[in-house]
Amino acid sequence: MKKTVTINLNGIVFHIDEDAYMLLQHYLEQLSKQFSAEDEKEILNDIEARIAELFTEKLQNGKNVVEKPDVERVMEVLGNPSQFADNDNDDTDNQHAENDKRKRTNKRLYRDPENKILGGVAAGIAAYLEWNILLVRLLFVLFLFISAGWSFLLYLVIWIIVPEATTTAQRLEMHGEDVTIENIKTQVKNAQEYVQSDEFKSNAKNIGSRIERILSPIVKTVFIVVSSIVGFTLLLVSLSLLAAFVIALLHADILLAFLPFSVGSGYLAIIGIVSIFLLIITPTIGLFVGAIRLLSNKTPRKGKSVFGWILFTVWVISLVALISVIVRGTLEYKPSYTRSFAHYPAENRTLDGFHTILLHNGVHAEYTQDSTQQVQIMAPDYTLQNIHTEVNDSILNIYFDGETNSIFTKNFAIHIQSPTIKRIEVEGGSSITTNTAIKTSNLQLKVADLSQAQLLLDVEKNVNVISTGLSRVQLSGNTHHLDLNVSNASMANTVDLVSKTGTVNVQNAAKADIQVRDSVWIQANDAARVCYRGNPIIKQQAYNAAVVVRYNEQ
Repeated sequence: MKKTVTINLNGIVFHIDEDAYMLLQHYLEQLSKQFSAEDEKEILNDIEARIAELFTEKLQNGKNVVEKPDVERVMEVLGNPSQFADNDNDDTDNQHAENDKRKRTNKRLYRDPENKILGGVAAGIAAYLEWNILLVRLLFVLFLFISAGWSFLLYLVIWIIVPEATTTAQRLEMHGEDVTIENIKTQVKNAQEYVQSDEFKSNAKNIGSRIERILSPIVKTVFIVVSSIVGFTLLLVSLSLLAAFVIALLHADILLAFLPFSVGSGYLAIIGIVSIFLLIITPTIGLFVGAIRLLSNKTPRKGKSVFGWILFTVWVISLVALISVIVRGTLEYKPSYTRSFAHYPAENRTLDGFHTILLHNGVHAEYTQDSTQQVQIMAPDYTLQNIHTEVNDSILNIYFDGETNSIFTKNFAIHIQSPTIKRIEVEGGSSITTNTAIKTSNLQLKVADLSQAQLLLDVEKNVNVISTGLSRVQLSGNTHHLDLNVSNASMANTVDLVSKTGTVNVQNAAKADIQVRDSVWIQANDAARVCYRGNPIIKQQAYNAAVVVRYNEQ
């Protein structure tokens, strides 16, 4: 039975028997005497790290205790400290010769931290293969292009798996040299001499300039290529905008189509057209000039930068002027299609008699009740052919055959006249207004799918209204009974339509404002809202799902 001792080498705990401990302690004391100088402490630390590595390898085969033969084997590998005095130059040369013969016996792959650019992978492979570092790096770059990127993933995997050579012993193994005391000493001294040398100081000072010299042509080339592509694209865009603007100038009505209303006064129209002109032309000029600069690879001079600020100032002033025109025009706007579109040629279409109007697919019309029947369309020539009017079974069907979301679909007006009207249906983003009150016994009105109706009524008996699909209805006048059905987030404002009795059904986040004098039946569900004016008798109430119904005195 042998006594064991616990020791700590390089941060690793080992169990070692007493004989092995005495031999190892004597060996380390010899090393301490040999490398007692202040600048040789790093050598001792590296030697201890190497001893710990060798002990770890010995204990991997199920052993738990370091024995005397294990210490003797370590001393064999590292060598006797007395052989490595500084004055033994001849012995040192012989030892180097032997080491050269034994190279590659313990070579291992590490990442080289001393020559690394990105992780030290290429430098470590170059050291392992004894190749030129630049050659390995060029091969990685070449493989990056011909391998569709998978070589970069391989580089990352090697970076993660392969350890970094942080100790002197690992650096020796990386180059295939035996990890002996002499080699560790030589490696440490070489590193210290290099750090203190003029070459290291010069390299440290010039590393920034070297990186700049390497990256500068690459960055410049990439910038020239990217700027040329961007400049050519901007040139095409600016030329396209200029061509579109020339076409717009030839048709002033196209510019007016950008405004959200029809400008009535002359000076507002002039300001609006000039503002739109400048809003389009100033960024177009800027794009054109910028594209030319990028393609010619010229930097802007001070005078040219002033030119850019002038363009920007003109653009901002134009934007403010256009907003002012829109606000002023909106406040002054009164819906009158015949007056707003009077500058367009009018086409009168002869049709059979009708008492029902159907508008869909983005049609906007104005209705006037008159003894004569007439359908008049005011629009540019390129729009007239897309507006269809048909009468079947006393039903006038008007629809637009074109893009309903285009800014030019509102660039026409339809004026409808007839002696009588019984039913109106508006759908598909269409709208209808009235010039005079509609006088009839009964009227049915359906507004659906983002459509609008603004009517003045004088109905003797019943007005039946259906509004659905985010539509808007505004009614005024008089009637005996109002039957109102509003759903799917639509709104019906009939507070100016005075009725004696009413039936109101509001569903699905819709809203209705009514005025009933005598009695009303109300049903409202699913976040709907009903506001009523007057003092009617509410005959029936059915309010569900957080419905707000309140009395409105206004």
